[in-house]
Amino acid sequence: MNDSAADSAAEFARRGFCVVENVLTAAELALLRREADALRSQTSVQDLCGENCVLEALPSGMPDGSAARTSWDAYLARRATAPADREVLQNLLRKLAGVLRATLSTDSVYLFNEHFVVKPPGAGRFAWHTDAAHQLEAVLALGGDAGDALAEYASAWIALDDVDASNGQLLLLPWDAPQPPGARPLEPAGAAALSWLESTEAAAHVVRPTARA
Repeated sequence: MNDSAADSAAEFARRGFCVVENVLTAAELALLRREADALRSQTSVQDLCGENCVLEALPSGMPDGSAARTSWDAYLARRATAPADREVLQNLLRKLAGVLRATLSTDSVYLFNEHFVVKPPGAGRFAWHTDAAHQLEAVLALGGDAGDALAEYASAWIALDDVDASNGQLLLLPWDAPQPPGARPLEPAGAAALSWLESTEAAAHVVRPTARA
């Protein structure tokens, strides 16, 4: 592990997140932007808002038993049809997996979900939440060992546009900052926790990335 990776791992362990800069190549950024624009062009504003501004990278989904759930090649074949795009995507996913392995200090990383967040004008802000509480509901519903296995769940958020206060900057509450009363990472925040978060937003870490290769 190099010094940069070690610093990211230490920051993640201490704060619950880390910021890794200059990850994307120009080709990778261009591909993701094209995909997001194509999905947006196929979706009305009403439908987009109905899906909480989330567009799945595989809009047809992956039903249980799909080979794309367990096979790297099958996933890439469904995810990108053009061979050139598939090569770019493959390199990007392998690179992100390497970043996560180093950050989490683990040998194995599995892709659970991949989607674009596309906010039309006037869509408003996302409420405070943890991804685990919203993205993993089906797994959490199984309880027992399935819930225990989520301890190493992590999200990788990549800005495809320059981000600032006017268009959706990311606010993160560090683990080493005061925490809302009664909140649990694997459960949606209750009214008391949400009220506390809104009143103490100054404790949040603001992420304002510039989307560049």
